[in-house]
Amino acid sequence: MSAFACIHWMNPSQNVGGRWTRRRLVGVALLAICMIQASGCAYFARVDLSEYAPAERTLFLHNFTNQSFQPDVNVELTEIVRREIARRENFALMKTRDEARLWVYGEISVYRKSGRMFDNLRTPTRFELLVAARIKVREKPGENLWFSREVSARVEYSEREGFLESEFEARQRVLRQLAQRVSNVIETEFLNRSTPVTGEEPNTLQ
Repeated sequence: MSAFACIHWMNPSQNVGGRWTRRRLVGVALLAICMIQASGCAYFARVDLSEYAPAERTLFLHNFTNQSFQPDVNVELTEIVRREIARRENFALMKTRDEARLWVYGEISVYRKSGRMFDNLRTPTRFELLVAARIKVREKPGENLWFSREVSARVEYSEREGFLESEFEARQRVLRQLAQRVSNVIETEFLNRSTPVTGEEPNTLQ
């Protein structure tokens, strides 16, 4: 039953007695909170770097390398990270390294699929997918290393019960989460090392 269906079922106008109505309203609120937590939704504040000089916000993204046993996942992650950086519009993605101030490197270190729920025959019915990558950012003048950090993301999926999802679909979902976290750490490090043109703190948009 969806959250909207539950709210309709618990519509106070269809009940008699204020006390019962309040109980159902409390039930709706608790149900909504539980469904949000169970869905694994994450909320991120969006950082606006437009107050920094455009020349400082140029970036070249190297192709991710792959130390896992999952073929082509590095190709997929490179493209998804590229799209996420472009979507945020905080950095200009350059076509060559020489045009960019910052060089971003990435290496997939872990791709792990493990069973989370099993049937009576101990056959997995639900899986957890974990992907981890090490991110490095260097600054072009002198190629100074800004940071080297490992980020990861995980999702659960099932091809047999509940909301059905293939491993490919789950992999796209976890890679999108990982791309968001890669972008977050790059933006955070940029904020720690740079000064706005106006001398003021950047805007954080909700």
